[in-house]
Amino acid sequence: MKALIAEDSQIMRKIVKTNLAKLSISKIYEAPDGESALNILNANPNIGIIFTDINMPSMNGIELCKKIKSQQKFAHIKIIVISEYISETAKEALSGLKVDGYVPKPFDLKTFNDTVIPIIEARKNGTHADGGVDLSKVDLVKKIQEESPLITLDAQELTISFNKMSVTMSVDKLLEFGKIKSDEEKKDYVELKDK
Repeated sequence: MKALIAEDSQIMRKIVKTNLAKLSISKIYEAPDGESALNILNANPNIGIIFTDINMPSMNGIELCKKIKSQQKFAHIKIIVISEYISETAKEALSGLKVDGYVPKPFDLKTFNDTVIPIIEARKNGTHADGGVDLSKVDLVKKIQEESPLITLDAQELTISFNKMSVTMSVDKLLEFGKIKSDEEKKDYVELKDK
């Protein structure tokens, strides 16, 4: 998993980076503000987790979270807020954005590990804390071929047949959309990744 730390304090970036390295995060990007962080995300959309401070120059953490949450290509990114003080207004905004966790400053290692380790473990095991399952393109093809007689899928396209109709979609387009929702009320989904 790749991570991004958006934090104006170089010391705090180093603390977070050091503790992420201990959790076997392979690649860690750093940004001193929200605008730089967004540029890094756009250049590296496969980043899986971002740590952001609230108070940063150029673009603050709340604005950064809004930008991330407003773009489908970033839907897979988990957001952890690291901040010394979060105002009630900021808490409401972050709650509405459904961030994935909070780590207080001064840095608290137990809270950090309790927040981050389940996310990392879920990704390693091919699942998400919110109930989804990651599948590679090859695994998706295999799973659908094995389990659904009404769906045919090869490496290029997916065809769903029902009654006398069928729908065909490019697998690449399916991966671009990123998620298949199986039941709108249950919010269960399979998240697709081209690994």
